[in-house]
Amino acid sequence: MGFDYYVSKPFQHSDILSTLETCLNVKYNYEDHTEAVLEESDDIDWSKIKVPEEIKSQILKSAELYSITSLERACDQLESVENGGKELAQPLRKLLKHYDMDEIISVINKTA
Repeated sequence: MGFDYYVSKPFQHSDILSTLETCLNVKYNYEDHTEAVLEESDDIDWSKIKVPEEIKSQILKSAELYSITSLERACDQLESVENGGKELAQPLRKLLKHYDMDEIISVINKTA
């Protein structure tokens, strides 16, 4: 029908890259940015940050679905949370820039 592959929604970043690798016969070299992002936040004790359940579940669901817009909105809401919300939102935004949903889920699960 005029195409070789398709990626259905909700898609994951890795699905698109895998399809491009196949179609273009290329191999990507991936850099791990997770350590650098989290090293900047080493002094934060995630377990002391109380994330409202509504925001926490929104972040987890959005990360599972790779919903960038929804994650950005959740980070906006998180910034208004007292006692660490702003400090948590910053590394989450950096992880979001690198589409590191697994690490976003990991960090959120470490919070109170």
